[in-house]
Amino acid sequence: MWGIHTDGKKSEQESIESSVRRESRKLRRIKRKVEKYEAYYRSGSYVEAYTAHMDGRVERDPEKAIGGSWEEVGNAQWEFLINQGLRPHHKLLDIGCGTLRAGRHFIKHLDTGNYTGLDISPKAIEYDAASTPGGAF
Repeated sequence: MWGIHTDGKKSEQESIESSVRRESRKLRRIKRKVEKYEAYYRSGSYVEAYTAHMDGRVERDPEKAIGGSWEEVGNAQWEFLINQGLRPHHKLLDIGCGTLRAGRHFIKHLDTGNYTGLDISPKAIEYDAASTPGGAF
């Protein structure tokens, strides 16, 4: 039955209306993001657009910039290479190092100068250089 309950709980109609408003807000946020990213990719080459996109993500949140699960994925990558035999004297070229989700582990493990990270995002490289001594970027 539709209507207001006297026990302080929302009626079914109020609950539905509240859900619709919440989902509408989500859709508006998604639409703004899509419009923003479309603008990146319409403005020039794909590489330039992707670089600008990633720089923006790094500026907002370096750990989420590369897809989230920062600790979990970084640890998994680290453990995988250690289990494959990565030793301190080895050299590692990390292409697409991002914000060092795994790279920070490798830099600590490898002998000084044996880690090199490359990324398309200048902001990621700036973040890496500022936050992690001992790596080459």
